[in-house]
Amino acid sequence: MVSTILAQGCHIVPVGSHRSVLTDFEWRFSFSIAELMLARSLSEKQKLAYSILKALIKNEMKLRGLDVFSSYHLKTSLFWFLEDKGTESWGKDSLAKNIFNLLAPRLNNRGLDFIIAFYARDCLPNYFISKNNMIDHRSSKEIMATCHALRHIRDNVTQYLCRYIETNQSLAVLFDTQLTVLAQRVTDNFGKILQNSKYNFLVMALAYVLKKEGRLDVSHNCPEANSLVNKAQLLHQASISKESRDKLHLPLAEASVIPQTEESPTPSLILSLLEEYLYADQLKVTESSAVALAVFNVFLTLHPRNTIGDNAVEMNSLENQNYLTNPCFKECLFWAGRLHETYSDAIYDFVVKKWKNGPQFYTDDEEAKKFMKLLMIILGKPTKQASAVTGSLVKRGIEGQRFLMIRVLADYLLHVHLECSYIAYQAAAYLMGRSVLSEIYNVIKWSVCSQRKARAIELVLLKHELQAELSKEEFGKLVEVHLK
Repeated sequence: MVSTILAQGCHIVPVGSHRSVLTDFEWRFSFSIAELMLARSLSEKQKLAYSILKALIKNEMKLRGLDVFSSYHLKTSLFWFLEDKGTESWGKDSLAKNIFNLLAPRLNNRGLDFIIAFYARDCLPNYFISKNNMIDHRSSKEIMATCHALRHIRDNVTQYLCRYIETNQSLAVLFDTQLTVLAQRVTDNFGKILQNSKYNFLVMALAYVLKKEGRLDVSHNCPEANSLVNKAQLLHQASISKESRDKLHLPLAEASVIPQTEESPTPSLILSLLEEYLYADQLKVTESSAVALAVFNVFLTLHPRNTIGDNAVEMNSLENQNYLTNPCFKECLFWAGRLHETYSDAIYDFVVKKWKNGPQFYTDDEEAKKFMKLLMIILGKPTKQASAVTGSLVKRGIEGQRFLMIRVLADYLLHVHLECSYIAYQAAAYLMGRSVLSEIYNVIKWSVCSQRKARAIELVLLKHELQAELSKEEFGKLVEVHLK
């Protein structure tokens, strides 16, 4: 490795010193190729520990308004750390221990220590030119504040990890008690943390599988989904005793290793596990609601939105129809509606009672009624999870996207459930202050997909209240097109 890096040499780049008055005329050495080669030599577990620690630190520094720390500082500290420890000796422990070992101060036989201790000494030597102190241009006050923040992260790694996840809205399922609060007393809240993780693992596994379905991926394996399902099953069976807690990281690490030949779990399997766990755990009404709404949000994010191909022949092909009517997505939609009604119907009753001027949806179809209740809850936003249903798995969308989300959903539902589509068009019309007929007529007038246009016409002809808004001439044209 050393001889290969030496053979690559280095670059000279037009970047001056922070402390120089001639910075516009100075150049510096760049060892980017060497750094890339060193980074590529790391194992996946080492890369994961480094990446998570970098995200935690940068998130905390941003929240505290500190700008001394940089990713390059962490990378440099990692290189010094591995030179002292050796690449083979670090990264074999649990993820938490790997992070702690990299973050916590360590003293080697040459007097070098890592990350926190570098800042504590006001000296962070460049890995390739050790006489170059990369923080000598920062004030002692700034460095001290950064060092203080790093010590806090070191002493509360779990809590800061939870804060990072919540700050960046990375959880699929939002339970009543925030992870950050649970992490303040891990021992007392260990069972709840397991529960929270279990449901999030399963919902994210479902997302991986549906994403694969949406890409028309014909391969049978999805290692990410397999790993998450295996971990969820381990957490469901785990004891909350201290002995069990201390040993849990080993089977969880083993669950991450999935043979490429192993078939991925089906949406039906994941949904059946979620239903089994909901029945066993008997969660609070709001938390059962959170699980059902999280599944609905996954469906909303990943359901087929458009047609395959760019021309009319491809759009109206059998392949395209099969793509749009993939039963996996329909199963998730109706599972969410059924489970929400089973465990959390009280939330729908609350929304209807409190929302005096809310939308009035109409349907006699039983499946569509369950879907209608979900939409009412999403529009009413009585819980954190309801507000988070935006058709986005990680970053939450802005409020203005809600109409587009429901409008696209209504168009998609024309292909899989006409009555649910009618409910979605009613919701879109409510949000825009327009008539339901005008929303459906947009499809009839402008859609280039003949299947979608035909279903929209069928929907209008099925609903007497929509027909009443048509002139005789318009009605006659629709009937004529429908009978072709």
